[in-house]
Amino acid sequence: MNPIHPHAFPYIDTLFDYGSFLARVAEKGSIGHLPAGETAPSVAIIGAGLSGLIAARELLRAGVTQVTIYEAEPQRHGGRLLSQRFDEALPEYIAEMGAMRFPPTEVGLFHYLAYYGIDTASVFPDPGVVDTEIHYQGEAYRWQAGMPPPALFRRVDRGWKAFLQQGVTLDDGTRLPSAASLTRALREGRLADAKEGWQCYLDAFGDSCFYSSLVRIFTCQQPPAGGALA
Repeated sequence: MNPIHPHAFPYIDTLFDYGSFLARVAEKGSIGHLPAGETAPSVAIIGAGLSGLIAARELLRAGVTQVTIYEAEPQRHGGRLLSQRFDEALPEYIAEMGAMRFPPTEVGLFHYLAYYGIDTASVFPDPGVVDTEIHYQGEAYRWQAGMPPPALFRRVDRGWKAFLQQGVTLDDGTRLPSAASLTRALREGRLADAKEGWQCYLDAFGDSCFYSSLVRIFTCQQPPAGGALA
């Protein structure tokens, strides 16, 4: 067993270690090159989002000199990335109007962010991580950072954490391994184990939306954490 590069994290759908790949090719200068004597093609890229911009960069570094990016928004690049300040006097307060968080599996993204010196926050302000106010059915509930959630939400919180650590067995007998075990398999390079575990989820929920999948998980006969209130 060969553990994955400590700073990389394979994506579960591809099981490819993009982090180690990009780290290796960074020393060569580009991820590919035109064969000697090959006529450089003209390339059109649709969209000046992050993927389009990186594709253009890598094509240029590979020797393709005729690259044109077409973007529908003439005043802005970045695609789904849109950080908005609402008060110039308070520049530290930023609202993300597009993509707002990226999981650690997005090692390709973080590779380029680091290359260009673009800073990121390592901790996302999730409920319970920062002071949070939850609005539910017309009522407001305060959740202080580092404290248990309000009593009304403790069953949900406990069930979700149990599911992440323990997995669940559905009513049809399907055993879904825990997200924690899949993460360990990816980090340790046990990609066959990760693939087998993830396939259980694909087989169970391949035709379901995220919401209906959660309903099935948490309303089965043996839901995570038993479904009982503390």
